[in-house]
Amino acid sequence: MQKRSRAESKVELNVLKDKVIEVANRFEVLQFDLATGRFTLSLKNKSGISIRNAFARINLTDGEKLQTTDNWTSRNWDRTSRREERREVSFTVVHSGTVGEKSGNSSLKLSFQAFADTPSILLRLELTNNTGKSVRIKEFQPLVVDSAEGGSFNLGSSTKNWRFLKNGYQTSSPCYSLSLTELDKTCSVEFFRNNFNPRSKFNAVKGEFDSEWMLAFKDNATGNSAVIGFVTMNNNMSQIDFKVDPQQEKIQALWARSISDDITCKNGESISSEMLFTDIVGPISDELDRYADRTALEMNAVSWKKIPTGWCSWYEFFEKISEELILHVIEYYRKNREKYPIEYIQLDDGYFIHRGDWTIPNSMFPHGMKFIADRIKEAGFKPGIWLSPFQISGGSKIFKEHPDWTIRDEKGKPVGHDFDASMKYSYYGLDCTNPAVIEWLKYIFKTITRDWGYEYVKIDFLFAATFDGLRYDKNATRAQALRRGLETIREAVGERVMILGCLAPLGQAVGLVNSYRVSPDTATRWKPPWQFDCGPALRDTMRNSILRYFMHNKFWLNDPDCVIARRGKDRSEFPKAAEIEYLAQGGTITEDEVKFEMTVLGLLGGPIIYSDDPLHLPPEREKYLPLLLPTYQGKARVVDLLEEALPKILNLKIHKAYDNWDLVGLLNWDDSPKDIELEFSRLRLKNNQFYHVFSFWDERYLGRIKDRVTIKGIAAHSASLLSIREVGSSPQLVSSNIHVTQGGPEIVGIIWRASDKRLDIALSHPGKRTGKLFIYVPPPYKYDSITSESAELSTGKTTGDNTIIEVELSLRQSAKVSIKFS
Repeated sequence: MQKRSRAESKVELNVLKDKVIEVANRFEVLQFDLATGRFTLSLKNKSGISIRNAFARINLTDGEKLQTTDNWTSRNWDRTSRREERREVSFTVVHSGTVGEKSGNSSLKLSFQAFADTPSILLRLELTNNTGKSVRIKEFQPLVVDSAEGGSFNLGSSTKNWRFLKNGYQTSSPCYSLSLTELDKTCSVEFFRNNFNPRSKFNAVKGEFDSEWMLAFKDNATGNSAVIGFVTMNNNMSQIDFKVDPQQEKIQALWARSISDDITCKNGESISSEMLFTDIVGPISDELDRYADRTALEMNAVSWKKIPTGWCSWYEFFEKISEELILHVIEYYRKNREKYPIEYIQLDDGYFIHRGDWTIPNSMFPHGMKFIADRIKEAGFKPGIWLSPFQISGGSKIFKEHPDWTIRDEKGKPVGHDFDASMKYSYYGLDCTNPAVIEWLKYIFKTITRDWGYEYVKIDFLFAATFDGLRYDKNATRAQALRRGLETIREAVGERVMILGCLAPLGQAVGLVNSYRVSPDTATRWKPPWQFDCGPALRDTMRNSILRYFMHNKFWLNDPDCVIARRGKDRSEFPKAAEIEYLAQGGTITEDEVKFEMTVLGLLGGPIIYSDDPLHLPPEREKYLPLLLPTYQGKARVVDLLEEALPKILNLKIHKAYDNWDLVGLLNWDDSPKDIELEFSRLRLKNNQFYHVFSFWDERYLGRIKDRVTIKGIAAHSASLLSIREVGSSPQLVSSNIHVTQGGPEIVGIIWRASDKRLDIALSHPGKRTGKLFIYVPPPYKYDSITSESAELSTGKTTGDNTIIEVELSLRQSAKVSIKFS
């Protein structure tokens, strides 16, 4: 790699003629015009990509607007930081004085931060109120582009060629790859409103779009891209909104919103927006990585040292669990530890009387919850438990004793949603700004983790803390209320307990949870039973998990929801009166859809939590589950992100001491078979180089191939999983069917001993497995014999032309296999 000179690795800050401040690194240039209050961001060595004549704005609750373009009494700037020998530089433009009757002697501060080695610019907007009275802030907009005021946002060609990544509000909110020529995805159904920011529009308007806290654009005619998003989310919810002019095929307006929920800014007080990230350098996968890295840094993200594996009761038994049932499951996994070397056994919903009364188990758990945790530990596993801590039932003891602990509407009534299973009681949102609620949360989580001994807590329905309404702290935003609740839980359980978060605006959880659900509920059905893409359905779970891939191992561990392999039940298998139960829990999945699921989960690298009844899973479905264990610590890249509505190419690069190879998932989302072509250049592989290509699901060697391969007839809702290895001159491993990564965790070493024409393969697995190794034999070598010190072997089988040897073996813990050639 060429070393950059000191001059190339610094940020330059200069004042140009006509009062223009310029900050530039080796990637891009930002210029702020002190005369007009506008700024432009462009690439240093490439034209056609830019954000021009942008400005910043604050919307006050009374309808007034304060803009950097207003006629302020004074506008000046200051260099505010200089760190790491000019590898990072910040400057702040201060607009102060009187703008008509609006601002008094207030000041508007717009700060920019640039980096020597990172092609991104950070922006933050701050208001200092010197009006002599309090003002209320609706939202900050640190970036506004408006063509009516001379602004523009360009990626090189017409917006008819663009797609954008629409990020959903919370866990189950759908994420999309949308064309700018189609309608935005919105929600007009009241039942699904909790999937959307209440500040969103709920009816689609042609040419108007929004995305939660970040979005990404890609111009598919030029390949250019951009990512814009907030990298801090402690105090405000946030959105990026934009409009498209369909006639001129350009961005008409774009504004980044740091939503302040009408909080009060007192006289003499300063309040700022969240920090906004902009990156127009590309390519899109690198931009998303840089965005995720910066967010993780600013929000002090926490992950977990090991990818969790385990079993969860929910998707087979739902609320119908009992002490007896859980004990049977514990015993099954104890006896089958070699087949399923999992870490956690997690109880989900169904162990308590009412939501909120978490420490009072129902009659199905006569010995209490500590008893269950102790049995799980005795069997050699770690206990996990589910609760929805910010949500309480109207029938609960805690609500009857403390009705004032809930968020209230203007009439003093508790704010809630939905009904419990009895259809008698609403669920209400807890006010996490109330000190009494904070103390109660501490008690609950200390009881669960310290007294009962649970080491994994799944906290769900977290959006209940963000309901609109009146709170104890009248000047707290929804984001602050949610953060206070999550901070309390994190403090109560400590760092030794893993926290899995679910169903809340995602950004506010960064830094406080170890893992986070990024998808709707999964199910034994491909599509949901309604015309809204929020599940429960396998397709929707997979779509969200793929489109949010860049968050994994940056913000937290992405949880794609549980693994299901069973067929499920169709409508005829439910009682006639069980329509609601069928909508929530019914449906069937095919074996091809299971292959799709296993391919995606194996490549994305998130937690693997099973949720079938292990005692009654048919062998033809059960055979898929062990292929995901142990987990491989890696993360796939979405190769064709924002090229179509649904990505069809995932690429995971495997790097081992003995070899490197590519895993590729080719995904068919269609309702009929499909051919998919893969160009090796898209994997950043060498041109004109031969590669071994092996198809995992049908255990088929496709040959020595260069440049591209086409997989024909991939079944509806199925996937092809390929391993691609560079061709060598000696015998080499091309695949293993022991694990979906085809060697990732189970192959620990390979040595070719040319002197005696022997290939030694070392294997390791935490349990007992039976499987195959596939060895390519180039001419002039011929297979001779095979031996092993510790594995049970079947005789090596060869293909008709003796090109591939299939080595069947039974592996327990570790083994070494030696294959002799002549």
